[in-house]
Amino acid sequence: NYSDLKNTNWAYEAVSTMSSKEIVKGYPDGTFKPNNTVTYGEFIKMALVASTGEDVGNATSGNWAEGYYKESLKLGYFTEYDIKKSMLSRDITRAHMALIISSILGDVSIKNYDQIQKGITDITAKTAYEYDITKSYATGILTGYEDKTFKPSKT
Repeated sequence: NYSDLKNTNWAYEAVSTMSSKEIVKGYPDGTFKPNNTVTYGEFIKMALVASTGEDVGNATSGNWAEGYYKESLKLGYFTEYDIKKSMLSRDITRAHMALIISSILGDVSIKNYDQIQKGITDITAKTAYEYDITKSYATGILTGYEDKTFKPSKT
């Protein structure tokens, strides 16, 4: 029911599903802004609500996502070293998305881990969050690009 999201948009089904589960709510003006890049605050909120079913609500002062950030820190989704509170309004990198997803997944067995990792051509054992990227990729939650790259530093 977002005024700027038509059923022909590539993200329509995912947004509809996440809206029905109240993982995303859109903007107060009734828009979703499907072409915007996701921020750290937005992704952290979506991940927290999706994984716990709880919505801690927007902060009334400071950055709106501070409550989600603090709760995610408590749950161990990341550390302040990995993602600083000052980053909440910035566009999130794919590597940090993988870190959060991997933390939520916890210990999972990944068959053919080495093959999967070698199949992503732009990461190596030296890539920051390589394990988290490979795990998120192997589970199908995050995908790569047609050229077999993941582009961990991209948004």
